[in-house]
Parts: sequence; structure tokens; C-alpha cells
Amino acid sequence: MTRRLIALTCTALIVASLSAPATAVAAAWPDNAVKVVLDVERLSGGNRFATAVAIAAESYPGWTGVDRVIVSSGEDRAMADPMAAGGHPWW
Repeated sequence: MTRRLIALTCTALIVASLSAPATAVAAAWPDNAVKVVLDVERLSGGNRFATAVAIAAESYPGWTGVDRVIVSSGEDRAMADPMAAGGHPWW
């Protein structure tokens, strides 16, 4: 009985959240709120390795100012390695 009540409550919450208008949230946004405008430039390559090279070349032309580099495997089965090390340069 408890599981059924929990499932029914969760279903009701999901349905209620989906039916709530998103415009009500946007309309409640204050006029004096900080607005962030970003300049976006698309970088790409023929594969993920070429894309990584393009990002590195754009971010650090000539590699000046770079004091740390993380080298990881690019194999699909090793995707957790670079993701786990992603925060390391900020230490």
C-alpha cells in the first residue's frame, strides 16, 4: 500500500509540474536581474581528437601561459578517465 501511495504521489507531482506554464516563471523574473550575454564561437574538427586540438589552439595560441596538461586515452571505453581528471587543472 505504501509503495502504491508513493507512486501515485510521484505521478501527481510529475503531471502537475508538466502542466505548469513556464511563462509564469519567466514573467516573475525581475527587471533588474543581471543579464549575461556571451559571444559564442563554434569550434569543430573531423573527429573528437581534431576538435580537442582546435579547442586547445583557440584557447591557448602558441601554448603560452599553460602550466598543466592532462593526457588521457581517447578510446570509448576510457571516457571516464578524462572526465574524472577534468577538475584537476584548477587544483
